[in-house]
Amino acid sequence: MDIIQKFDINIPYTAINVTRFHTMLIGVLGAILYYNKNTRFLKISTHKITQIISWIVIFALMLNRFHIASIIDGEIVSVVTVFLIMGQITKRNNIINLENSVCDFIGKISYGIYVVHPLLIFYFSKLLGNFNSDDVVNYLFVYALIITSTILLAYLSYEYFERRFLKQKLKYSTIRSENTKGTFEK
Repeated sequence: MDIIQKFDINIPYTAINVTRFHTMLIGVLGAILYYNKNTRFLKISTHKITQIISWIVIFALMLNRFHIASIIDGEIVSVVTVFLIMGQITKRNNIINLENSVCDFIGKISYGIYVVHPLLIFYFSKLLGNFNSDDVVNYLFVYALIITSTILLAYLSYEYFERRFLKQKLKYSTIRSENTKGTFEK
């Protein structure tokens, strides 16, 4: 941080830190290696131990217990995510199968979840004000409220707004995703 302040390079640092494009590039690299059927990459990423370690990292993240070094935590999570995706799409050694109706539903409304959850967190924090975070009941209530309202609003957004645009996109697409057939019909 001292170097950044000393040489006044806050803008590039902020751009990298805020946009996190470099972590998305890890996903791009994984996609390229998968597309090119890189056997070494596929063997490593779908290995049973790699899959187990990747799920352990995800569960540690969920419990807010994952931290190696702040400068590379995001990159590690990106690599772990690529490994889990490889396990799912190749169906090799995937510890938890994500091919189910709940994950399909969440995937369908995921854009809405991405868009509305920060807004709901902001507005609920204004509406609810300060609460005692040491009280487990309050903590669970806030989490349940945010998750439920996010899923509900994302679903409504999908049903009454996004679906029309996705149908238009489907009309003009030259490449169809595996699950797009019948996805947008009622």
